[in-house]
Amino acid sequence: MKSRNHNYSSDENLKAFVKEHSYHDKNNLLLQIFTGVCNEDYINTLIKTLTTLLPHVKIIGSSTDGEISNGKVYDNSTVISFSSFENSTIAVHGITYKEDSFTTGLQLVDAIDSSLQTNAKVLITFASGLVVNGEEFLDAIEQKKPSLIVSGGLAGDNAQFLKTFIFTQNGIVERGVVAAVIYSDILEVHTHYNFRWENIGKFLTVTSSDKNRVYSVDNIPTTELYKKYLGEEIEQMLPATGIEFPLIIKKYGINVARAVLAKHNDGSLSFAGNVEEGSKVQFGYGNIEAILGDSAKTLNALAQNPVESIFIYSCMARKRLLGAGIEAELAPLETLAPTAGFFTYGEFFYEKEGQNELLNQTMTLLTLSEKKEKKSLDVLVQSQQRNRNSHTISALSHLISVTSSELYNANKDLEGKVLEKTRELQAINENLKNRVKKKNERLEEQYEELVDVQKKLLENEKYASLGTLVAGVAHEINTPVGLSVTGITFIQNEIEKLQEKYKAETMSEDDFTSFLSTSSQMAHSINTNLSKAARLVKSFKQVAVDQFVEDDRAFNARLYMEEILLSLHNKTKLAKIDISLDIDANLIITSNPGALSQVITNFIMNSLLHAYEKGDKGEITIMCKSIKRNTESFFILEYCDDGKGLNEEVKSKIFDPFFTTKRGQGGSGLGMNIIYNIVTRTLKGKITVESELGAGTKFKIEYPYL
Repeated sequence: MKSRNHNYSSDENLKAFVKEHSYHDKNNLLLQIFTGVCNEDYINTLIKTLTTLLPHVKIIGSSTDGEISNGKVYDNSTVISFSSFENSTIAVHGITYKEDSFTTGLQLVDAIDSSLQTNAKVLITFASGLVVNGEEFLDAIEQKKPSLIVSGGLAGDNAQFLKTFIFTQNGIVERGVVAAVIYSDILEVHTHYNFRWENIGKFLTVTSSDKNRVYSVDNIPTTELYKKYLGEEIEQMLPATGIEFPLIIKKYGINVARAVLAKHNDGSLSFAGNVEEGSKVQFGYGNIEAILGDSAKTLNALAQNPVESIFIYSCMARKRLLGAGIEAELAPLETLAPTAGFFTYGEFFYEKEGQNELLNQTMTLLTLSEKKEKKSLDVLVQSQQRNRNSHTISALSHLISVTSSELYNANKDLEGKVLEKTRELQAINENLKNRVKKKNERLEEQYEELVDVQKKLLENEKYASLGTLVAGVAHEINTPVGLSVTGITFIQNEIEKLQEKYKAETMSEDDFTSFLSTSSQMAHSINTNLSKAARLVKSFKQVAVDQFVEDDRAFNARLYMEEILLSLHNKTKLAKIDISLDIDANLIITSNPGALSQVITNFIMNSLLHAYEKGDKGEITIMCKSIKRNTESFFILEYCDDGKGLNEEVKSKIFDPFFTTKRGQGGSGLGMNIIYNIVTRTLKGKITVESELGAGTKFKIEYPYL
C-alpha cells in the first residue's frame, strides 16, 4: 500500500496531483478527507469534484478542529489522504442516526455483515460529534464484532459546538456515522495511544447522571462544580474550556478522560462518553512536558511493527494545550511513515479483543502495512533533554498527587478520631442519664444534635479544608464539654456524699436542700454549656458547608445576652474584667440567635486572650439597639473593650483566617474569621473595627432583621 497527502487548494491542483500519481488506475483507493471548512455547499462540491475525477473512489470524511498532514498542523484547511492498496479491498458505509447511538452501531455492523466477507481487518469510522454517544456506538460494535479493530473519532467544528459534518463519496450523512472497512488477509494493523493527562484534586462522586449527561457531582450542579474548582471564567466559556479540563475516570486499569461537549440551561453538562452515577472522578490537566517527552517512546513503539501509513486521530484539547508545540509531538512520526489525520471531539481506540474505548484528551494512532518488513529508523528519536522548567512542572505534579493522597488518608484518620470522640460523648451521656434524672430528656436531645452535626460534617467535608475546621470545632467546644464533664463529676460526688449521710442516718434537711440547690445550678450549667457546644458546632458547619442556617425566631436581646454571659461565667470569673450590657430590656428581634451567640462568645474569648494580660483589670461594654431605615429594621451591636488595642498591621489582618498574635498560647486564628463569616454570610450584615494601641478596641456590627 501507499499513502500520500494532498492539501486541497483548488480543483486544478487536485487534478494535477491525481494525474501525477496515476490514481485513475488504482482499483482499491481510499480517501480520508479532513476539513476545517464546516460548510455544506463546500463539502458537496468537493465530493462531486472527486467522484468526477475518480468514479470508483471510496471516501470517508469529517469536519475537524484542525487537520494533520505530513507532521504539520493546519486550521480551516482541507487535507485529503490518498491510500492505495495492492492486496486489500475497501467497503464504505454511511448510517443515519435514528433511535440511539447503540442502535446506530448495530446498523453499521449489519451493513458490514451484508457484504459476506469474513476477513475484515480494520474499521475506520467517523461520527457526528455533537449527536452520537461514542461509548454506546462502540459498545454495539464490540458486542457483535469483538475482534474487529476500530479507529477514528468524533467529528469537530473548530470548537464552535454548533454542527459537525461527516460524509462519503455518496454525500453528507446527516447525524450519523460513516465507516470504511478494509478487508485483507495480509494487512498489518496496529494501534497505539498517548494520554498524559494527570489527575488533580480530590475524588468527586457523580450523584446524578443519565448516560453521557451529568446533572450533579457531589450534589452540586455540574456547571457550578466547574465554577467552584476552576473559576467563573472557565465555567462561562463551557463547553470549549471543558475540553481542556475533563473529568477522569479509571476504566480497565487506565485513566479515561470525559470531555465536555455541551452545556445545558439546567446546569448539566453533556460529555463525549457515558459517566455513570456513583463513579469516582477527578479533574484532569495536561502535563505538557510529559506529553512531549513521550514522542520518542511513541515512535520507537510504532517501529516495532511494519508501518507504511500512520493515521492520527487526536483530541482537540492536545492542540489547544500545546499550541504551536503540537507539531513537536507529531513531526517525529513522519520519519517512520506518511502521517494524516485530524483533531477530534473524541477518539475511538481498540485496546484488545472485546475492548473498544472512547477516549478524550488522547492521541490515538493507527498504522497500516501490506508489507511484513519493519522499517529501521536511521536515528531513533531520543527524549528531549528536560530543562529546568520541566523539572519544576514534574515536581509540582508529583507534589499535587502526593498531597491529594495524604489529605485523603488524613481525612480517613480524622473520621476515625471523630467517631472515637463520639463514642466518648455517648459514654458521658449514658453516665449522665444514670445519675441525673432531672433535665435528662433535654440533655439527650442536645447530645443527639451534636452527634448529628458531627456526622453531617463528616459527610459533607471529606478533604483538607475539613481538617482545619474540625480542628477548630474541637478547640472551640473543648471548654463547654470539659465544663459539662466536670459538672457531672461534681454531681456524682455530691450524690455519693449524700448517700453516705443517708446510710449513716446523719443527713439533715439542710444537707438535702443544699444538694438540691447545688444540683439544680450545676444541671443548668451543664445544660447551658452543652447548648453552647451544639451552637458552636452548628456555626462552624454553617461556615464550612454551604450556608447551613438555623431557623430565625423572635427573642429578647437582653435576656439572650445575659444567657450567653452566664454560659461563659466559668471563663469570665477568672479574669478581673467587668462586662456590662447597654440593651433595652424590651428589645425583641427576629433573627438567628445561635449566630449572635457565636459572635459574642468569640468576641469575649478574644478579649480575654488578646486584649488583657493576666491580672489586668478592665471593662467590656456590649451595646445593642434597633434602628429603622425607610421600611427596613437594622440591629446594631457595638462591642468595646478597654484593653491594649491594635496596631495598623494587626487591624488590617484581624479577620483573616488563621491569623493570630498568640500562636502556641491558645490562639487558633479562627475566632475573628468565624465572626466575620457569620456577620457577612449568615446575617447578611457588615462589621467594622476601630482601635489604637493603648486605647482599646471597638467592633461595630449592623445587620437587617424582620
